[in-house]
Amino acid sequence: MGADVRGRIRSPDQLDRQPFGAAQVERARVLAFLLSRDRHARAADPTAKAGPFRDPDREVVDAARPGAVAGVAQAEDLVAEQEVGVVGPLADHLEAELLDEEAAGLRPVLDAHLDVVETDQTEIPGRCRSGHGVGETFPSIAPRPPERSVRRLPWRLSRAVGVICRHPSRRALSLLQDHEGDLARALDRLGKKFAFAEMMVESGAGESVRVDTKSTSVSVPPRLEGVVYRIWTGRRWAEAATSRLESPELDSTLEQLEREAHRAAGTSPPPGAPSTTRGEWATHPAKSLAAMGTEATIALAKDMRTWAAAVPSIVEVQVRLAWNQEERLYANSAGARCHTRTVRTIVAVAPIAMENGRPEFDYWAHGGVGGLETVPTIDEATMRATAQSSVALLKAKAPPAGEMDVLLDPSVAGLLAHESFGHGTEADQFVRDRSYLKPLLGQLVAPEFVSIADDGAFPAGWGSIYCDDEGHPGQKNLLVDHGRFVGALHDSETASILGAKPTANTRRADFLSRAFVRMTNTYVEPGDRSFEELIGDVQHGVLLEHGTSGIEDPLGGQMQLKVNLGHRIENGKLTELVGSMALSGKVLDFLKASRGVGKADGRLEITPGFCGKGHSDYLPVGSGGVYFLSRAIVGPA
Repeated sequence: MGADVRGRIRSPDQLDRQPFGAAQVERARVLAFLLSRDRHARAADPTAKAGPFRDPDREVVDAARPGAVAGVAQAEDLVAEQEVGVVGPLADHLEAELLDEEAAGLRPVLDAHLDVVETDQTEIPGRCRSGHGVGETFPSIAPRPPERSVRRLPWRLSRAVGVICRHPSRRALSLLQDHEGDLARALDRLGKKFAFAEMMVESGAGESVRVDTKSTSVSVPPRLEGVVYRIWTGRRWAEAATSRLESPELDSTLEQLEREAHRAAGTSPPPGAPSTTRGEWATHPAKSLAAMGTEATIALAKDMRTWAAAVPSIVEVQVRLAWNQEERLYANSAGARCHTRTVRTIVAVAPIAMENGRPEFDYWAHGGVGGLETVPTIDEATMRATAQSSVALLKAKAPPAGEMDVLLDPSVAGLLAHESFGHGTEADQFVRDRSYLKPLLGQLVAPEFVSIADDGAFPAGWGSIYCDDEGHPGQKNLLVDHGRFVGALHDSETASILGAKPTANTRRADFLSRAFVRMTNTYVEPGDRSFEELIGDVQHGVLLEHGTSGIEDPLGGQMQLKVNLGHRIENGKLTELVGSMALSGKVLDFLKASRGVGKADGRLEITPGFCGKGHSDYLPVGSGGVYFLSRAIVGPA
């Protein structure tokens, strides 16, 4: 299963185009659509986008064997980035949504609009040969809509991209150790022929429990298991990936990669200094869902459902508890070897209230690297409070519209950090002259009380990493330091081009995906103002709460943030509850209008989510912050 999948050639002088293999384009198209969010199921906006922890072009190479992916397809060259914020945690792996046989036309991701073109394939989608189902859905937050046509990924497509279905997910993650000898010999072979060679091997396991008022389901997400090799040809990068990890199949993949590399041979040295980091890191959850077992996890989920459903006017409760363990091995010809096992846990509940046929919902979603210890206390009071918030939204007033003072809650401040100085500081955008921030490096962009960081070593943060996919240990990087734009996020190549150092932000969504400069945990640093002081400074404005998604334009510097609810502020006091709304405007105008940043009441919390590059390559990222006061245009979402 999973013959040599593809090789890819990337030219440093042509980073603006991003061809994808056919299977990758298919996944990107459907996932991008899945993540577009419209609160009332209106048509989605086509421009929307949805280390040790401290306590290019790609050409698709014809496959060596029948059934593998071949051909070249152009990906959209986007300015806007597809994003999913807090809604992301309601799925462990977004691809699983496309494979769920239970869905009578995919359930909505929260309230996403899901009309997708029907495929003409008739095979059972997402089935491994043992017959175990590999799909699952998000909890929906509205009554199931009428059946819609859904594009499903057929078995032959799953097979082509090297999906390896495994059940149950408690299987020991021994794949990498079992094959490391063959994998290392293959790397050594490449290292002797080329100036630089590296590999990234991955394997994973996980389980998701979903409970609602009508059903209980347990599912194992589909996982990609395989290796990608990348070499420097003397002129450009070339890489090839395969899910066949035994020596004969690896040899075939390497021969294919070498043939392509010789066609692009040159004499220039590889860009940047390679990592030489060596070590092993692993997450050891104090309260592991895997150790609890499926029955105990189901029992907890049912308790959460019962507590929330006891609130009058609640007609449905969607609960999800999931864990995922990802094992990765990075090694290169300079001597680096980073072996990591990362466990992420997510818990989410969405109670749905109904009145006169109109549904409303609020949500509670938390997670991080580790087990249930990364989640706030799960108890009856918390579930009832979430349900009561859903009921209260039935009586919420329409949100205000126009320019006014805005106070962002910590989750919305996290979206601000992610959108304003996240994507715009990914240095591959600098290399392509696609970031409005590039000429502002070193300049003041906000008042001195504003600082923004990206921290891959944030303790237990959802987006935290032990090492990136170039072997650099996770670290904290200041992007805005006391109002001054001081740094960007780099991989080895962009650091070499721009005279900087790698920042441990090179990440692959999986072994089939290209390595991009990506965020980890991006947040607004705490200030010195209390919540009461910030509220008292507002005569007429609105508090934006429970962020759901964001869009940003890294070239033009515009952004839009969407929230689930809010409260008007009049004469320094919170007043009536209002429904979902959006904030929009220019990032720099918003930052320059900042009037205060709140204190951290205890530990700064990182909100879990998923982020894509363009319309593909989704991976876990965190965002967070504190209360943030500024001025912007708001209106109904």
